[in-house]
Amino acid sequence: MPKVGETELCRWRELPAVTFLSQFAEHAKRDLTFVPIKNKATQRWNVHVAGRDYELLTDGVKFYDMRTKYGGGGAVDLVMYLFRLDFRAATDFLRRHNV
Repeated sequence: MPKVGETELCRWRELPAVTFLSQFAEHAKRDLTFVPIKNKATQRWNVHVAGRDYELLTDGVKFYDMRTKYGGGGAVDLVMYLFRLDFRAATDFLRRHNV
């Protein structure tokens, strides 16, 4: 695969986490009982991806796993975390799926 260009990286950095989850999670359900404290745009999602369950807080491009206390931002970070891939494999995944 060719090197990742700045245009691709920018597009992936700006992809909302919820958009990614709706396309690639085997199961993603928003917790409608969740009341955010700091940022009213924060949502809590129960997600199943690649055989694992997650409790994610999302806020635009950012995500945070409440169980492991790990977070990041953008589609590359989210793919790396959910599918346990390195940077190259995550970018290959995003390209293969036309993200």
